[in-house]
Amino acid sequence: MDPDPFKSYPPGDPRRPPSRVFLVLLAVAVAIVVTLFAALIVYLREVWTAQPLG
Repeated sequence: MDPDPFKSYPPGDPRRPPSRVFLVLLAVAVAIVVTLFAALIVYLREVWTAQPLG
C-alpha cells in the first residue's frame, strides 16, 4: 500500500480521494445535524404530549 495516496494524483485530478480534514469535517457536520434532528423530535414529542397547565 502506498503510505500517501494523495501524491499519486495531481491536485486537479477528479480521481483524487478527498482529504482527511474534509472527511473529518464532514463527519462532524453529519453528527451535528443528526443530533439537532433527534433533539427536534424529542422536543416535538414533549410538546405534543404536554398537559395543559390549568
